[in-house]
Amino acid sequence: MPTNPTDNMTIDEFESAAATAKDILQRRVEQIEAARATQPQRLTEARAKASVECTATLEEEPWTDAWTACPVTDGDGSLSGMMALPSIDGKELWGCRLAYDILDAGTDRARVEHVLDRYFTAIGGTPDHMFLVFSAALCTVAENIVPVLLDSIENQGGNYDARVHLAEAAANAWAVRIDDARKRFDAEHATNDDPDEHQPESDAQ
Repeated sequence: MPTNPTDNMTIDEFESAAATAKDILQRRVEQIEAARATQPQRLTEARAKASVECTATLEEEPWTDAWTACPVTDGDGSLSGMMALPSIDGKELWGCRLAYDILDAGTDRARVEHVLDRYFTAIGGTPDHMFLVFSAALCTVAENIVPVLLDSIENQGGNYDARVHLAEAAANAWAVRIDDARKRFDAEHATNDDPDEHQPESDAQ
């Protein structure tokens, strides 16, 4: 029958183990507090560096440098022209950039719009090229970013619900119908825009 490892420990050994555990926990708490305190500065520095690199790259290696000329043939197989398409490497790299820029913008809608406008301009507003880059961005999020975040949430935070919540969110998104969503949106905005709702009852009469 297995025994508890502490059953054969002396009082001194037990106190030493407890002190070691306390020191480890204290150091971890100090690391967390230090990381939290310095996060704003580190975030500002990282964003400034990203801005500098973005400006330099757009000048040195614009989107057109990622194009590859592909031959276009007509019905009988004769060469009829050339088509400019992004290379696989170019598409994936620009998609990776877009993914991280959008995620860094977070819930700041103005920053999100700025990122989208910047990519729209850089890519030249070409719909098929934009589709390829945006698809690559989504793949980057799904394959390289979300798994790392979920592993951290599960392994370090002990939260095994987040992955399930994502699957449930997908079900909810598919369950919504456009007309129903539009009606709810209109109803909410009609309520928020009602001038009488925010007035005292005596004023509204």
